[in-house]
Amino acid sequence: MNKGTLAMKQLKKELVDKWNKSPKLCKECNTPITYEDRRNTFCSKTCGAVYGNRKRTESGWKHSQSTIKKLKKSGKVYGKLSYTKMKKDKIDITCKNCSSTFKVYPSSANRKYCSVRCASSDSDKYKNCGGYRQGSGHSKSGYYKGIYCQSTYELCWVIYALDNGIKFSRFEGMLTDGVTKYVPDFLLDDGSTIIELKGYESEESVNKKSKLAESLGYKITVLRRDDLSTVFQYVKQKYGTDKFYTLYETRK
Repeated sequence: MNKGTLAMKQLKKELVDKWNKSPKLCKECNTPITYEDRRNTFCSKTCGAVYGNRKRTESGWKHSQSTIKKLKKSGKVYGKLSYTKMKKDKIDITCKNCSSTFKVYPSSANRKYCSVRCASSDSDKYKNCGGYRQGSGHSKSGYYKGIYCQSTYELCWVIYALDNGIKFSRFEGMLTDGVTKYVPDFLLDDGSTIIELKGYESEESVNKKSKLAESLGYKITVLRRDDLSTVFQYVKQKYGTDKFYTLYETRK
């Protein structure tokens, strides 16, 4: 195992140990939430559902009579279409790309494709989507020692990595399974460990990309703001500023 991989494992171990000393507790059953699930409020979907249903019952919530009448009139039973109505109302559509037949409700009669896969492979609108585009996004970007950083999160990690002998490079190319497209941030020199720096992207989206990378044989470490506290502190102490964007190189 090389020095860079060991350094990242040590950083993660410190974060996990710090979390385990004072973990967040499930809002329903008070079970400690693991470091991997630290952004969750509940330890499981069951606890989330139990908590939500109890609070809703306690508040006296229920469908109004007018809503119940509308549901009955539309064939719905508390928001769910009856099987008979679903079967009767759907119409057949032929996919523009693969020519297969699929069913939709009349309100979706203008739909042209049976799936996202068919839409993305047939439509010019999607042909150039995906891939790493320098300067895209809203974060402050720039270069540090010749390395392009898409955000100040990436900038701080790059500074920390360079100073601690972690060897890496920007990930070249794009990972895809034909539906999901994912361009990782950095790749350690072991050739298999992806380092992903994330701001506000949803957990669902990040998990989908992580599973894609893992299915292709990669190991992935996702670092968000809380995970980078040690890195931010290191850069602040080194340069005496928390305005990290000022550390980018000036380029003509």
